[in-house]
Amino acid sequence: MRGLHNMPLCAAILLSHSLFGVAAADLAIDSRDDMVETAGILAEDVMSYYDGDKAGHIPGVLGQREIHFYQSGIFMGTFVNYFHLTGDETYNDLVQQGVLFQVGPDENFSPYNQTTRLGNDDQCYWALTAMAAAEYEFPDPPKGEPQWLDLAKTVYSDQVDRLDNKCGGGLRWQIINLNVGYNYKNVISSGCLANLAARLALHTGDDKYVDTVEELWDWLSESDLIDADSGAVYDGIVISNDDCDADALQVSHNAAILTYTAAVMYNHTDGSDTWRQRLEKLSGSLLDTFFDDGVAIEAQCEPYLLCTLDMPTSKGLMLRWLASTARLAPFLADKIQSKLKTTAQAAIDHCEGDKSERECSVYWSNDSFIKPEESGLLEKLAVLSSVQGLLALSDDVTAKNSADKDETSDNSSDEDESTPPKPGSPEEPDEPDAAHKQVSVAHLLLLGCAALALV
Repeated sequence: MRGLHNMPLCAAILLSHSLFGVAAADLAIDSRDDMVETAGILAEDVMSYYDGDKAGHIPGVLGQREIHFYQSGIFMGTFVNYFHLTGDETYNDLVQQGVLFQVGPDENFSPYNQTTRLGNDDQCYWALTAMAAAEYEFPDPPKGEPQWLDLAKTVYSDQVDRLDNKCGGGLRWQIINLNVGYNYKNVISSGCLANLAARLALHTGDDKYVDTVEELWDWLSESDLIDADSGAVYDGIVISNDDCDADALQVSHNAAILTYTAAVMYNHTDGSDTWRQRLEKLSGSLLDTFFDDGVAIEAQCEPYLLCTLDMPTSKGLMLRWLASTARLAPFLADKIQSKLKTTAQAAIDHCEGDKSERECSVYWSNDSFIKPEESGLLEKLAVLSSVQGLLALSDDVTAKNSADKDETSDNSSDEDESTPPKPGSPEEPDEPDAAHKQVSVAHLLLLGCAALALV
């Protein structure tokens, strides 16, 4: 997470709600056609915030002051997913241009203007967008430009080289040792790398990637970041002398990325008992912890109306990755689809106004309309993700199973071996990045704000 707001802002959030009214009349999810239309309306609304194609602006990144680099990567990934689910090519050129502009000189999503503050999670989220583009046959970059699959592989190689044995293994949050967070090993960094590796294994059939997944999974389990009994997922470990205790904070995107990774591995291993058991435990805990009466919540902050601007991103990622999980592990589809439907309805019900005047809240389980912070972009992006998550499980979606073919993006370098079909078919990855900088400090502030709210 990039840090929580100060106490005055906590109080301001509590005062910022108004009575919850009627949903915007143009948003509906009653049929697949409704879902596609609603996704299109929201996509147009969300893309209106993007100026990267205009003179004086930087392609690929959002200019709003509250947006971080990782969230721009997730934004781009949302539109890869949008193209995959709807077939609408309206935004493809903007997305392709934006993603390619951020690959950096080493073609690893480490552009010059981010290198001093780049986290492993930031870089990996952009790689997941490239991975999604390869999986869903998003239009290939021009010849001479790096190709989607190659970009994903390069980031994988970069990050595997950064694994170390402090606290038994895993990936540090920050890349540069001077940055706050370098001595924090968080689930989202290791989980994102595991997810990237699992999807590369599924897409290419190369089991060298499986070894990385297993190594990271063993570390997460042995470090008690995955609770062996409950399936709960905790945020990370602070490296402090010999003290490597797991942090007790639970955030939705952490649980979701590991659930999705387990689903990819379940699919890749033709339904192995080991991965099914892991998947059942993780998904059960996630659905119990991060849904309230069927509606997605960020459990650590929503009850107190104290969520930061990382939380809409986290919740949106959870919904996309849950849809992906259901596509890869059909035995979970009914349970997940029910949650996604209830959530998507609640999400669109918490949007007011039309077009340029539309505002959306991210507190979907609240009876009041909690006005968005800052520009409102992140809240709208989360609503779009909720609709696309449901759309991904509609009967008419014809996603291509990346394991059914040996094709890669044009000019990609090494995959020639075909792999056998797998049960289910993968939904787009998602976007990339979620709450991150200043995690250990941030969650303490969150709990402090929560305590203040209860006084």
